[in-house]
Amino acid sequence: MLLVPWGANGRAIVVQAGSDSVDLSRVLAELPAGLEFSESYGDVDVILVYRAPGAPFPGPKPGGPDDILSSGRRRAAETRTHRCVRTR
Repeated sequence: MLLVPWGANGRAIVVQAGSDSVDLSRVLAELPAGLEFSESYGDVDVILVYRAPGAPFPGPKPGGPDDILSSGRRRAAETRTHRCVRTR
C-alpha cells in the first residue's frame, strides 16, 4: 500500500489485495489533513483519490491508474519480502 501525489492538490492511496489494517492505518496517518475523498479506480486493487475541498477534478494522473496499480503491486511485493526477511 502506498500514498502518491495526485494532481496539484491531491493524494491517492493505492490499496492492493492482501493488504492489512496495519498497512491501511500507516498510509492513512500519512494523508494530509483536510483532504476529502473524491473518486476511486480499480476493483480488487484500488486507488482512492483524496483532494482539497473544491479542487477541480483533473481526472486520472498521467500514466493512468493502471500504471499506478502496477507500481503499487511491485512495491507491495518488495515490502512483503522485506517483512518476511526481518521476522525470521
